[in-house]
Amino acid sequence: MDIITLFGLIFIGGILLLIITIPIVEYNKNEKQPVITTDAVLLTKSTQQLGRGFSSYHLTFEITSKERISLKVDHQKYALFIEGDKGTLTYQGSRFITFERVVD
Repeated sequence: MDIITLFGLIFIGGILLLIITIPIVEYNKNEKQPVITTDAVLLTKSTQQLGRGFSSYHLTFEITSKERISLKVDHQKYALFIEGDKGTLTYQGSRFITFERVVD
C-alpha cells in the first residue's frame, strides 16, 4: 500500500469518525442541560443549504430574559411557525422540544 492510499484511508476514517462523534457529543451535552419552558417570540426563520437537496432549518427566539436562542428544527416544525409568533418555548440545551403559540 502506498503512502497516498494510506493517507486517503486515514483521512476518510477521520471524517467518518467526526460524522459519528459530533451528534453523540451534542446529544450528551443536551441531556445534561435542564429542560426550560419560557415565554418567547419567534424572531427569525432561516435555512442553510448543506449540499444537493439537503438543508438545515433554524428558528431564532427571544426569550423573556431578552436572550436570543437559535434552535435547529426539522422541516415540518419549521413550516408550522411564522416570524412574530408569540408563545411558550420549551427547549433543552440546543434541542428544540416544543413551541406553543398564544393567540392575542
